[in-house]
Amino acid sequence: MFGRRLFPVSLCLALALTFAVVQPAPAAPTGPVWEPRNTYALMVGILEWQDKEGLESFPKADRQDRALERQLKARGVPADHIVFLEDKQATGAAIRQAWQQIAQKAGPGSTLLFYFTGHGLREAGKTYLANYDVNSDKPATTGCSVDSLAATLAKYWQGDRLLMLGDFCHAGAFAGVVQAEGRRGKKAACLTSSTASNTSTAEWTFTAAVKHLFRGEALSDANRDGAITFAEADGYVHDQMKYAEDQYTTAVRSPGFEADFTFGPVDPVQTRPAARAGQKWPPGAYAICLSDGDTWRVQILAARANSRRVHFFGQADSFDEWVPENTLTPIADSHYQVGQQVSVASEDEEDKGTLYPAKIIQSRENYFYFVHYNDYEAENDEWVTVSRIKSGK
Repeated sequence: MFGRRLFPVSLCLALALTFAVVQPAPAAPTGPVWEPRNTYALMVGILEWQDKEGLESFPKADRQDRALERQLKARGVPADHIVFLEDKQATGAAIRQAWQQIAQKAGPGSTLLFYFTGHGLREAGKTYLANYDVNSDKPATTGCSVDSLAATLAKYWQGDRLLMLGDFCHAGAFAGVVQAEGRRGKKAACLTSSTASNTSTAEWTFTAAVKHLFRGEALSDANRDGAITFAEADGYVHDQMKYAEDQYTTAVRSPGFEADFTFGPVDPVQTRPAARAGQKWPPGAYAICLSDGDTWRVQILAARANSRRVHFFGQADSFDEWVPENTLTPIADSHYQVGQQVSVASEDEEDKGTLYPAKIIQSRENYFYFVHYNDYEAENDEWVTVSRIKSGK
């Protein structure tokens, strides 16, 4: 997590989803359903650090981590089942102690939820949560390792279901916790804003998307059956991060965690209009919008004859508006090939924009490319998008 922009962006993206024409009546969930009253949650939100020189602080206005907490309570998670460690409260010792205590409380039949937002640090292939009192130069000895979260679960947790939510750099490392719990026969899953190898945006996009899921966002209900499953949640978060942030998310389930596990019903006050046959910009699609001379990444919220209501990524919902259909353009696909040599622009502050020769190892969706840098070890391999690929041959 964290603030890269509240300003227009360039045309560099790809066109989105299409949706079914028929909107069936809501049906009862076929899979297991989340039970808020039997859920225990540790939430950690850190926007400032003791190590002010090594770790950038972030604005505290309109904190979406607290908004997510409020949404969980609104869904029925008891207030005394939630521990929230904010900023200075979230020392390494406090996080470890709270995690052990809540893991012990979340007994048989319960769901345990862990959410972290802030900085993530990576050293020698290991990922560390940047607790308030971490020394960013010494994460292995002063940070809260993701491995330690798994170790605590193995020792103290006897609950039924685990959900890990991560909005930070290298958050995909939570997949290791899920896999460890899977080996114990537990139902575990994670949704994260980034892969283990990648940094993450400074925007609240991921956390806001998760909040929308727990609120019952109609646009996340891909099959329009009135319920939001884990598989649909994965797709919704993936697309929000892809089109808003050029970022590749991670979603992993243990063998026992069902794809049709249901977060709950769609908010009854929301209606997702059915797409018409051949409709170019159906509700839920993503596009580029030309507005007041600037280009924006947008999601289509509703449609009428020659206009669409859109949400501008990076802006509050109050900026949503109807725009003429002819101001929307598709997001361009890219077509780099596995094995191709390219130049990739660095996004590190120290050498931002510097080009490094790399080879494409994997390709996903004609949009995401896993690259190996020619002059560096494999631990530096990462996912990039076309916006960072400046040349190819």
